[in-house]
Amino acid sequence: MPIPELIQQADALKAELDQLRPLDETQESRIWQQFRLWWNYHSNSIEGNSLTYGETKLLILHGLTANGKPLRHHFEVVGHNEALKWLLDVVKGDYPLTEQFIRELHQMILKERYLKKVITPDGQEATAWVEVGQYKNKPNHVLKSTGEIFYFASPEETPARMEELISWYRERQEKKDLHPILQAVEMHYRFIRIHPFDDGNGRVARLLLNFILLRHGYPPVIIRKEDKEDYLLALEQADAGQLEAFSRFIAQNLIQSLQIMLRGARGEDITEEDDWEKRIELLQQSLEEEDAPTVEKTNELLWQRFQDSFLPLFELLEQKMRRFDGFYANHKHGPKYATLEAITGKEEKETFEAFIRRANEQENLPVFQELGYRFHWEGLKNSGTQLFELAFSVRINLEHRFKYSVSVAFPEIPDMEKLYSQTISEEERRNLVRQVGDKLVEIVENQVKKAKEEG
Repeated sequence: MPIPELIQQADALKAELDQLRPLDETQESRIWQQFRLWWNYHSNSIEGNSLTYGETKLLILHGLTANGKPLRHHFEVVGHNEALKWLLDVVKGDYPLTEQFIRELHQMILKERYLKKVITPDGQEATAWVEVGQYKNKPNHVLKSTGEIFYFASPEETPARMEELISWYRERQEKKDLHPILQAVEMHYRFIRIHPFDDGNGRVARLLLNFILLRHGYPPVIIRKEDKEDYLLALEQADAGQLEAFSRFIAQNLIQSLQIMLRGARGEDITEEDDWEKRIELLQQSLEEEDAPTVEKTNELLWQRFQDSFLPLFELLEQKMRRFDGFYANHKHGPKYATLEAITGKEEKETFEAFIRRANEQENLPVFQELGYRFHWEGLKNSGTQLFELAFSVRINLEHRFKYSVSVAFPEIPDMEKLYSQTISEEERRNLVRQVGDKLVEIVENQVKKAKEEG
């Protein structure tokens, strides 16, 4: 597809996304967390980082390191994540793109100086120190797929070339004579042609690419490690004077990012459910859970599980189940009750809102034995006089001394049992919501079919 048509398609998707903004804060946070994980993993992996997606996720979200992997690779992921978060923060304001800004990004990514294998001007391998936040003081070259050595700007040329790059960008911003997508593409390519640092140039180039896109309201382009060969080939074609191939590659990947962000903005799940590494993580988790300590419940422990497991589950259900509201004339869903054990030992029920208010006081934590959350829809649209309903409830039973259970009012969905020392993971929450969604879609499909048959 020609570049103008790709840009037109990207802008149409962006306009659609803009109509959905501002997004719900929780929803937007989940979307950006997923994009950050992809961005960190793929950008580092392209440069030879050995951490898997699962290991990257555990390191970023939980600070857990991977056994047998180089410490340097952990530093790279942590540093890149810091640079990425900083970039996402400053892009919201009017932070200028300067040489100092670029050097700061580089310093965040690489953290501290280290030794690296390099290619000398005569094509021989050697080792040299990589300095962080400083322009190179030795030539750095790359071996192309053709077997030729590509020579970047010399150390002596680099300061002037970087000054020219910033001047070029500022001029484009003032004149507005180049579409933001093409600005981002050309910034990436011009920066790579200079290769101002001893190492980390690719990661910085992708950060600058996305800095420009984010500043103009686009989501980040995620260049996946599986597309590394296409990415490098497009860059080589640009070296031969064919920037169109690289522009097309970036535009196509941007369209993918826009489509993913749109799905997330609509409340759809954007995680990669077929990622086998996530299944490995779940397997590891299940093995670890076998050794989980058996702890008797306390008021404080129940409140902790409420915060890190029960409430996030209810919030995810609430977010996803909104998709069914449009099928029915009326809907009502939310907390049903909290069954409490009073000081006298007598059981009582109170509204969920009152329960949260009382629990938040912290001074007199309630001993709750059951939580209920109900969803109810009635009046299927376009069904004539037939009164179709759709309803289900989630029940969290906390009567047992050492474990709790989560059950949904569908016999096809098995109960989930956990020790009080165990949380409900994000993957488990999403799996439960998927099962519920599948069942509800089946019910609605049958209701629609019946309405048509009897209509």
